[in-house]
Amino acid sequence: MKIHKVYPPFYNGISEQINELSNDTYCRDMINCVPDIVKGINRRPPLIYKTDFIKPDNTFKLFHSYDKSDRDESYIMFYTGSSVEPIYVVDSNGVKQNITYKSADEVTIKNYLTNPKLKAITVQDRTWIVNTNKVVSLDMTKNTAPSPNYYKTAYYWLKSASGDTNNKYRYAVYLDNILFEVTGHESDSTATALASAINGNATYKAVAKGSIVKITRTNGGDFNFDTWDSWGNMASTGFKGSVDKITDLPKTFHFLDTYIIVKGQGSDVSKDYYVKWNGRTWEETRHPAEDRGALTNMPIIMDRVSIDGSGKATFEIKLEDWNAPLVGNSENNPDPSFLNTPIVDMLFYKNRFAIATVDSLIFSETAKYKNFYIKTALDIIDSDPIDVAIIGEKSSEILYVLQFDLGIYVFTSEGQYEVNSEGDFSIKTIQVDKATNYSIKRDVKPVAINNRIFFISTANGLQKMYAYQRDENAYLTATDLSLVTPTLKTKNIKKILPVANLGYTLCITDDNEIYVFINKESGSESVQIGWVRWKLLETDKVLFTNFDFEVIEATLLVFATDSSNNIHLFKMDLSDNYNDNKQDILKNGIICPIKSVILLPDYYPKITDIKNPNNKILIKKLKVEGEGVFNMEMYRKDYRTTFSKQQAYGFKDLNFHVSSKVGSVEFRVVDESKYNFTIKSVTVEGLYQPSSQERI
Repeated sequence: MKIHKVYPPFYNGISEQINELSNDTYCRDMINCVPDIVKGINRRPPLIYKTDFIKPDNTFKLFHSYDKSDRDESYIMFYTGSSVEPIYVVDSNGVKQNITYKSADEVTIKNYLTNPKLKAITVQDRTWIVNTNKVVSLDMTKNTAPSPNYYKTAYYWLKSASGDTNNKYRYAVYLDNILFEVTGHESDSTATALASAINGNATYKAVAKGSIVKITRTNGGDFNFDTWDSWGNMASTGFKGSVDKITDLPKTFHFLDTYIIVKGQGSDVSKDYYVKWNGRTWEETRHPAEDRGALTNMPIIMDRVSIDGSGKATFEIKLEDWNAPLVGNSENNPDPSFLNTPIVDMLFYKNRFAIATVDSLIFSETAKYKNFYIKTALDIIDSDPIDVAIIGEKSSEILYVLQFDLGIYVFTSEGQYEVNSEGDFSIKTIQVDKATNYSIKRDVKPVAINNRIFFISTANGLQKMYAYQRDENAYLTATDLSLVTPTLKTKNIKKILPVANLGYTLCITDDNEIYVFINKESGSESVQIGWVRWKLLETDKVLFTNFDFEVIEATLLVFATDSSNNIHLFKMDLSDNYNDNKQDILKNGIICPIKSVILLPDYYPKITDIKNPNNKILIKKLKVEGEGVFNMEMYRKDYRTTFSKQQAYGFKDLNFHVSSKVGSVEFRVVDESKYNFTIKSVTVEGLYQPSSQERI
C-alpha cells in the first residue's frame, strides 16, 4: 500500500504528545520561528541593539512601564538601589528622563523606597508607586483632635423673651452649683446682663453675642453646668459639649469652630455624630476629641509634568495628601483595614482607587481617590468607600488584583475570587464569589489579554499556564494551555508579557528563553493556538548576566546587563516576521546568529487498523515546500548518521530520499543564516504492508 500525505505548516507549534494523540498541525519542537496560518512558518524577528547606559546598582530592577500611544510616549521605570537616585526612568529608546522630588517630601520618599518591592499603576500621566514591604501606619503628629476640650465650654441660649416690661422672664445658670440669675423682657440685652453677672465671679468668664452666652472656667478647667427659666424651661436651653438632637442648636450662632456632639441612642457611640459652626451653618465634622492621625507609608505618586523641546520628559515624585476622616468617630468611621498591614496590589475600578492587602480589598470614595473614609455618619451612600474581606476555605493571602470582563479578579495563593456588583458599584451591591482553587505562582503577575486572563499555576513543583474566560453559559472556566508542552512545566517562568494586538503571550523564563503562546482569534473563535520557543542572544561567550523584559505595543524591549554593569537595550519588532534580516545585532554591529530549528514529527498515517505501525511503514521520500534559505537534516538512528541538504533561493521545494522505517529517522529544519525562510508544507511518501490479522 502506497502512502502519500501532505502535512500543512505546523501553525500550532510544539506538541510533546505521543504520535497517536498529536494532530498534523503540530511538530515536536520549534525554536526561533513564528508559525502563521496564512504565510506558513517564518523565522522570528531579530533583536536590534539600540543603546546602553550604566547600571547604578546591583539591585537595579524594572518594575513598571506605561505607554501613551496617543502622544507617542512610553516610559520604563527602574528601581536603582541608590539612596540618591532610587527611581530611574527611560523612554522606549533608552534615553534617561529627568526626575525631581518635591523638596518637602524628598527625605520621606527616599526612606519609603528603602528595601522595596515595588508595584505601580498609571492613569493618564500620574503613576502610583507602592512599596509592598512597607506597613501602612498613622502619623499621630498630624490630624490631631480639633477641639479636645470641647466639653469645657457651655452655651446658654435665650430662645425667647416676654417682650413685656411688666412681665419679665427670669433666666438662671448654675455653675458648680453657684446661681447666676437675671430678669429681662428682651433676649439680647438679657444675655448681656447675664454675662456681666457671671464675670463678676473671677472663677468664670462669659461672653454674650446676640441671645447666646458662652461660658468657660477662667483656668480652663471643667465645671458643672445647669440652666433654668421661669417659663417652664421653654424660654431657654443650655448645652455643654453635646445635645440630644440637632434641632436643640440655634440656627443662628456667633462662635466659630464650636464643636458639639449630637447624641445617638443611649451609650451607643456608633450612633453619635458631630457638628461645628462654620460661620453660616452647622456642618458635620469628626469627633472633636479623637486623635485620628494621618495615613503614612501609603503609595507615592510620580507625575509626568512636562516635556522639553528635545522630547525629554520631567517627572516629579511627591507624597500624596491622603484624606483624614472628616466626620464621625473611630466606631462609625473606622480607619481602613489596610492600616497596620502592607499593601500588596492596587488598581482603579469604577472610578475608584482600590488597595489590596493580604485579606481585604478596599475601595476609595467614588471619584475621590485620596479618601477612604465616609462623608457622613448619618446615612450609607452609594459613593462611600468599600472595605470587603476576601475569605476562603483555605488559609491564603491575596497576591494580585486586576480588572477583567465586568469585574475584578482577586488571585490568592490558593484560589481565585470574582468581585462585581448588581447595578451601581457600592457597599450595598458588591459581591464576592469564589471562582476557582488554583495555586498560583507568587512572583508572576496574571495578565488580561482581550477576553482572557493568563496566569501560572504551580503544583507538585511543576507549573502550568491557564487561561480564564467565559464559556457560552457565562460561567468562568480555566483552560490548561500548556497541556501539550510539558517541558514548560519545568521552566521557571518569571514574567508574562501580553501582546494583545498580535495574539501573543510571552512567558519569560529565568534562563531568558521565551515560550511564546500564540492565540489568533476571529470574532469569538480561536483560529490558531500553539506554542513556540525563542532563544535570545545565543553566543559562544557569556556576554550578559541579567535580563529584564517589557513590551510596548508590538515591540519587545530587552534590557541585558553585561559584566561591566552596562545595560544594553535591544528591541524586537514583533510584527516584522517577514523581514529578510534574521540576525540579532549587538553593540558596534556585532552579529549574533539566530539559530532556527523545526523538529518534524514522527510521520505515519493515523490508520485505526494499524496497531503498531512503526515497523510496518517505510518512509521513502520527504519533500519540504518552502522559500528562502534553510537546511534540512535527516538523522538515521540506525546508522547514527546525519545527512543534510540546503534549500537555496530560487527553489520551491526540497526532496529527501529516505528509505527508512518510521521511528528510525528524525527530520529537522535548521538555519542560522542572515536570511528568512518560509515553510509551507511537508509531503511524506512511503509504503505500508499490513499483516494478515490487520486486513479487513
